[in-house]
Amino acid sequence: MKKEHVTIPRFASQIAYLIVALSMLWGCDRAVTPVGPMPDSRVPVDARQSDLLYVADRAGNVNIYSYPKLILQKAIHRLYPAGMCVDAMGNVWVTSPLEQHAILEYAHGGLTPIASLEDPGNSPASCSVDPRTGSLAVVNSGTSTISIYPRSHGTPTIYSYHNVEFYFCGYDGAGNLYADGLAAHDRSRFLQLRFGGRAFANVALDRPPRWPGGIQWDGRYVVASDQGLHGRNSALHRFSIEGARGTTVGIARLRSSLEVPEFWLDGSNVIGADTGREGGNAVRIWRYPAGGQPHQTLNGFDSPSAVVISRGR
Repeated sequence: MKKEHVTIPRFASQIAYLIVALSMLWGCDRAVTPVGPMPDSRVPVDARQSDLLYVADRAGNVNIYSYPKLILQKAIHRLYPAGMCVDAMGNVWVTSPLEQHAILEYAHGGLTPIASLEDPGNSPASCSVDPRTGSLAVVNSGTSTISIYPRSHGTPTIYSYHNVEFYFCGYDGAGNLYADGLAAHDRSRFLQLRFGGRAFANVALDRPPRWPGGIQWDGRYVVASDQGLHGRNSALHRFSIEGARGTTVGIARLRSSLEVPEFWLDGSNVIGADTGREGGNAVRIWRYPAGGQPHQTLNGFDSPSAVVISRGR
């Protein structure tokens, strides 16, 4: 069957074209402890004790902050990241479509990759790690495929779903993989690959997001971001998934946002990369699941695309 034309969203269509100057101004607003000067990048972060917030900026850096104090520690430069995810050991995977189509693994607090996976011919974007098996799922931007690397090693198994272009993916606690995207005529789709399954299946949501965004698991519900359209704030939809149906149990409006492609859940907080506000690209923190106005904001980014927290030991 010939694939129908699918319109690529604002976020996905920019991945391969956003190489800009690497220099930028670091700072934060009054709601956050001041960042201060960049420390000596040769001094390693204490990986045993510090929780770290990673922020992917498509200008070319992954910025590393202490968490929850949000003090800038250092940055991984010249990486041009698209998406990020974390495994059970606290290692951070960064997809870099402009870095030889690679997915790079960094130890907690490390600045040099400890492993890499090849994704030849593709533009790796959103990723997620299966908490049960350690397998790594990677969305191939601009395609109808997702690559899954067993135990985050070797050659991936490629999964596809006809006439749907994948954008984001996320595992739940049981090892089920969820993915979203658009079909022809910008019709939103939400799909599930059950643990041990061989193919994605459609999930009918009672209130689907208008524009697909990131997917996370909050310990009870599958949470999907609606990036927002026509000047609307982004929102998080919580779904109870039963079989082939998803029922909305709550929607958190992320005020003062415009386009949050990916986010991270941390207990009563949700951290989002807000990449759509002219002159105000920022990382914002809202209450979860209430939403509302952000209670903390980090400024000074060119185009933040993803955030994750890596736990210290």
